[in-house]
Amino acid sequence: KATRAHMESGALRRLKFELTESSARWFIVASLPVIALLDWITTSELSLSFLYLGPILLAVWTQPRVVSIAIKIISVLLCFFVDQLDHVHPNHPIFVVGNAITRLIFFVVAASVTWRLRHAYEQLAEAGRTDALTGLLNRRGFDDIAERERRIAQRTGRPLTLAMIDLDKFKHVNDTQGHAEGDAVLRLVARLLGGVRAADVVARLGGDEFCVLLPETDDKAAAVLLERLRADTELALKTHGWPVTLSIGAISFVAPMPRDVESMLAEADAKMYHHKHSKHPRAT
Repeated sequence: KATRAHMESGALRRLKFELTESSARWFIVASLPVIALLDWITTSELSLSFLYLGPILLAVWTQPRVVSIAIKIISVLLCFFVDQLDHVHPNHPIFVVGNAITRLIFFVVAASVTWRLRHAYEQLAEAGRTDALTGLLNRRGFDDIAERERRIAQRTGRPLTLAMIDLDKFKHVNDTQGHAEGDAVLRLVARLLGGVRAADVVARLGGDEFCVLLPETDDKAAAVLLERLRADTELALKTHGWPVTLSIGAISFVAPMPRDVESMLAEADAKMYHHKHSKHPRAT
């Protein structure tokens, strides 16, 4: 489910290179025999077994754990086979096993450190994309996902609907019942908005503003879904004794898409303010 905060500049995003799990896996698989070949060519006088750290650490960073374990084992086996081809024969078989275990331990230690760094990085990245109060995406997280969906819609020609949601009379709750009650309102709205379809993206943009991105959804389908969402949410708020209502403005896009997510948000925002001042209860 979507969750997450501030927009990186378009130029920075274009410069950013994302190494996908699939492409990284192909690179890892291709690099192992290349390293083994280089290690064999240099003969026993110069061991290049340290080069296996490259694909091992890349596997730890980008692949499932079982894949990274397999890469470590394969690397140790390739080191062993290259030693045999180079006629590196220790005096006793126990040294053959010892060499293999030493290399495996070295690879495991390096991989363990890298895995801890990856885990810390993922936790930090997730915290930077998540709204602490509601658990939804913040602006940064939303922008990243929305940009990806915008490009998909541009490429496929399928519709993409963006809805902006503002809470009316929320300030009144904050002023008369306290900020703790206001936070409870935001959490309830977030929970209900987060219950939309699994493919939809929900975010809190700040304050009492939320947005919902509906991939592959045209204006008619979006109108039905958003109106049901508005009615259900307002009913839940009323049940808790909160006089808060929702102003929802939505716009459906088809290719050619707007140039960026910021433009999409601006158009949906204009629709939302039109709804807010129209005194019309239904989503616009």
